Amino acid sequence: MRTLSGWKHWLTMGLALLVSAGQGYGQSATPTKPAQFGSKSNSAKPVRTAGYSMLQRGGVGMDLGVMPTGYMMGEGPSSMAIPGPAPMELQMTNGSGTCDAGCCDSCGPGSANGLFAACGPNGCGPFGGGLNGYGPCGCGNDGCNGLGCGLLGGLGQGSGCGFCSGNGCLGCGWNQGTLLPGGLLCRLLGPLAPYSEGPAAQRWFDISAGTIALARTNDFADTILSSTGVAGTNALSTNDTDLEKLRFGLALTLAVQVGPASNLEVSYFGLNRWNSVVTATGNANLYSIYSAFGTSPAGGFDDTDRSNRHTLSYSSELHNGEVNFRRRWVGPAAFMQGSLLAGIRHFDLDEHLNFNAIGENNNGAGNNGLRFFEHSVKTRNQLTGFQVGGDAWINVIPGLYLGTQNKIGVFGNHAESEATIVANSIALGREFIQDGRTAFLNDFSVSTVYRLTYSWALNAGYNILYVDNVAIAPENFNTRDVSNLVGSGSFTSARQGFIDTDGEVYYQGVSFGAEYMW
Repeated sequence: MRTLSGWKHWLTMGLALLVSAGQGYGQSATPTKPAQFGSKSNSAKPVRTAGYSMLQRGGVGMDLGVMPTGYMMGEGPSSMAIPGPAPMELQMTNGSGTCDAGCCDSCGPGSANGLFAACGPNGCGPFGGGLNGYGPCGCGNDGCNGLGCGLLGGLGQGSGCGFCSGNGCLGCGWNQGTLLPGGLLCRLLGPLAPYSEGPAAQRWFDISAGTIALARTNDFADTILSSTGVAGTNALSTNDTDLEKLRFGLALTLAVQVGPASNLEVSYFGLNRWNSVVTATGNANLYSIYSAFGTSPAGGFDDTDRSNRHTLSYSSELHNGEVNFRRRWVGPAAFMQGSLLAGIRHFDLDEHLNFNAIGENNNGAGNNGLRFFEHSVKTRNQLTGFQVGGDAWINVIPGLYLGTQNKIGVFGNHAESEATIVANSIALGREFIQDGRTAFLNDFSVSTVYRLTYSWALNAGYNILYVDNVAIAPENFNTRDVSNLVGSGSFTSARQGFIDTDGEVYYQGVSFGAEYMW
């Protein structure tokens, strides 16, 4: 045989290498079976197939990555090494296969494992990968046939889509960059995504501070205090005061871990204060409840009746302090968790109701000044006792929690009522009465938490607070036998003083704040 020389030799060698390489790239599209476990390879080498690569080493499994639609893996002596029984024939996503253990590998139209199964009619079910992406299907870089991720696919945890990284995955819904090509919309919104530690991240904070805004419901009986004319039309009543407005206060909680999944919490909220003032005006024709609206005695009293102005003011303020032991739990589904608590609570409710009358000059008095009258009632409730409760949370997506909490307790209420009266024609009168009884309190809230970073989170909630068996100022406004003050400077036994602790208060409102964890 003649020996090829020079450039002819090198040209022949190059053609031989091209033919050899073509055999590795040009495998048949017919499905083939990989070699059985134990096949060996002479050397480690990259096998390139349509832009994807795998590094094969004899006896070691490989990361197949993600293959393009319709791609079939080539046959080779060590194309896949899997321990155990012989592997099945490999099928990749093509939109018409049947469901298998790989779910997204072949699920497509015709699979029928149900709504929350690994696969569904639209590739992986309307909710993708089981419920909200937690199932085996996930999302996949090819979007599980485009529809496989379902409506919530882009929110699934551990899925290929993640926060909208799939190639045209319609299941990501509004998260996917369908409005702007290439997922640009998602990338623009990316910085607004909550901080994520996975669906099982613990609900926890060390300090929470913010504001709580509550509106007080007027649930006491209406008492008419003033009329225009003798036994005339109503001019002023206790229901004219308006406390049904949001009033802002402080909310603060400090949590200290005292054991595994256990912490001690010290909480305060309060400083919410309601003030309401209403006034009725006349022309020496306002009559009061003290004289039965000018009928007893006839024409009323000098100081309270035949007045030009009657004014009613009402104020209320609350304070709440708690020390609770909280024990946290995590449900079988990692994204569900909560806690149980028990502790001591102190609740303080202070109220003040004041009635004022201004009349004509008192010609029968030495100072010849304006007739005036002022009746003030202050009540205070101090509730101290034991409470129990708990909360439950759902990790909607990593970094976004939705939960509810309820605390209920039975308390001893030390209630006080103090009344003072000062007027133009009588000296100062005062009475003080106190009582103790059992009270009831229920505190309910629905909240959401959005984590900004590892350390910082924002919270918002809707709050309901109900307290029963307390002394309310309007229900302790005693207008009977005020005439006993005349000449004595104090109430006599005919006054029949009392304290009413059968009242109830109802608050509802919203809260906003920030949480910090170190």
